[in-house]
Amino acid sequence: MRLSSIISSRHRDTNQDLLFTVDASINTTLVITNLTTSSNYIYSGLIDWGDGSATTPLVGQLSVGSISHTFASTGTFQVRVSGDSVPFIGADGQTNVVSLESMGNLGLIGTGTMFRNCTNLVSAKTGNNAPDVGISLFFGCTNLTSIQLPSSSPMNISAGAIRGCTSLTNFAISNNFVEILGSAFRDCTNLASVTIGSGVNNIATYAFKDCTSLGSISCLATTAPTLGTSVFDSVPATTIDVPVGATGYSSTYGGLTVNYVL
Repeated sequence: MRLSSIISSRHRDTNQDLLFTVDASINTTLVITNLTTSSNYIYSGLIDWGDGSATTPLVGQLSVGSISHTFASTGTFQVRVSGDSVPFIGADGQTNVVSLESMGNLGLIGTGTMFRNCTNLVSAKTGNNAPDVGISLFFGCTNLTSIQLPSSSPMNISAGAIRGCTSLTNFAISNNFVEILGSAFRDCTNLASVTIGSGVNNIATYAFKDCTSLGSISCLATTAPTLGTSVFDSVPATTIDVPVGATGYSSTYGGLTVNYVL
């Protein structure tokens, strides 16, 4: 892996930067997306492409909503975005993005659609500086097998954030999450088990709809989260495990038999 970006900014804490890996053998061209040209947002950042080419500044009010870069060879490169004011950025639809190492601490305002339809993305680590888990953040990432979301500040898993991640087999929602919004995990057809953290107080409509392999569901919340419509529609699970002494679940919850065993 060529990491000239790490060398050139070796004195910067890597946790501060957006880092993701590109396999140029899939496609030699990468398009940075989700940039905003609005005068309401001023950029102060830098893209290092990791291949020894000139860096690309992100400065002031941008005049373009996307930036294209072609790698000189078909190697694997780590792209680094650094700076303290990068409000919006992404790699939406880029099939050569294979891993996300960190979202950094760039002053991101939102992460919606940031890596949507990156169909060769295999692993994703947001880091704890991510401001949110935005709408359709990983929607359609069909090869994604491992996701580590922020585990510190309270936040929601937004609508469609992990929808259609058909290679994901199990997931534990950490205790800092408050809401699981509409269709968040919908169509994750190989998701076999899920643990819902103790902080969740609302699970919205279709959150786990059509997770057709989901046979094991646990919820750690001692007070039952409110439920939207058809949250567990078309899942094979017939039971849900909850803490002993928990309230609000009754004998059934979202159509599932409640087991007070945790």
